[in-house]
Amino acid sequence: MPLSQSLFQDTPLNKPSQVSFEFFPAKNETMHQQLTDSALKLAAISPDFMTVTYGAGGSTRDKTAQTAQTIQDSTNIPVAAHITAVNATKELIHEVLDDFTARGIKKVIALRGDMPGFEGDYVPTQGGYAYATDLVAGIKDRGTFDSISVAGYPEAHPQATSLDTDLGYLKQKVEAGADQIITQYCFDTYQVLDYIEKVNQHNINAPVVVGIMLMANFNQMVSFSGRCGATIPHWLTNLCDGIDNHPQQRTAIATAIALEQCRVLMDHGIDKFHFYSLNRHEVALNVATMLGMKISP
Repeated sequence: MPLSQSLFQDTPLNKPSQVSFEFFPAKNETMHQQLTDSALKLAAISPDFMTVTYGAGGSTRDKTAQTAQTIQDSTNIPVAAHITAVNATKELIHEVLDDFTARGIKKVIALRGDMPGFEGDYVPTQGGYAYATDLVAGIKDRGTFDSISVAGYPEAHPQATSLDTDLGYLKQKVEAGADQIITQYCFDTYQVLDYIEKVNQHNINAPVVVGIMLMANFNQMVSFSGRCGATIPHWLTNLCDGIDNHPQQRTAIATAIALEQCRVLMDHGIDKFHFYSLNRHEVALNVATMLGMKISP
């Protein structure tokens, strides 16, 4: 359905059935204030939850817990804290999980994680959870969290030998106790739809929440995408050539791209979205309100 037809119509607009926003721990006080302000503004549309990332190699371990608690306490929105298996023993991971619980964090996103600095092949830690499936099972056995989310990769994990192999690992994670799948962002919407169809074909019985990138800086996004295996299509490169020098236009383009992706997905019955906010609120609020979500007074 073309974007112009989906937005301007007489019939009521169906809102997404689930919306969440991702944040990452800030590096300094100024950035932390921006994060907190953005979380408060996004809380006004009553998302289902927010999330806080963990950093490569567990590099933001303490800040993740602190940031998650700050967001949850200041917004009254549930927060899901990321936790990774990389570079940590089971004892350390259990300490982190206990800390989450003590802070009132009842949701987690369990990931294998990347090596520090995104460098080198993944090496399981001796005495730790070797992979995400093991981590999920360990968290499930503890029985202290309301939900466990795991990652899905529409373009396959960058270290996977094939998409089918990657889907096999995803099935293992769900069978180990994961409650839902949150996807890596992918700008090819029809590839996302194809991925969800393949998830169903593999009898992976967990809802798929589609990750949507809300671009804040194109060049930074290109750099990050290269590390996480997300393809930047040629049309997007051409559209965003020089756009970082024009922030207002960049916000407009980022809003249009995310909104069109959501509308196409909703037209195909997919209405659970996880927005990568990049610790900003402008594009996120634009997209959410255009999808029919109301901002509370």
